Amino acid sequence: MIGSNTFNILGILGVTAMLAPIPVAAEIVAFDIPVMLIASVGLAALLLSMRKMPRIAGLARLVAYGWYFAALLA
Repeated sequence: MIGSNTFNILGILGVTAMLAPIPVAAEIVAFDIPVMLIASVGLAALLLSMRKMPRIAGLARLVAYGWYFAALLA
């Protein structure tokens, strides 16, 4: 499942973008991409240092997702 998603994002979307430009909304560039990068780097650092996510870290990530979702709705 993860391999298929990665291929679709990097392979198919990459080929499509080479054929025709894909517009990206300014809101996505300004808010969503930095949030995604911070979440990804944070998760990678957590898993590389601990090999197992503690419950409190999972709860913190869930609360952070709730904040992100609420920010999108506002």
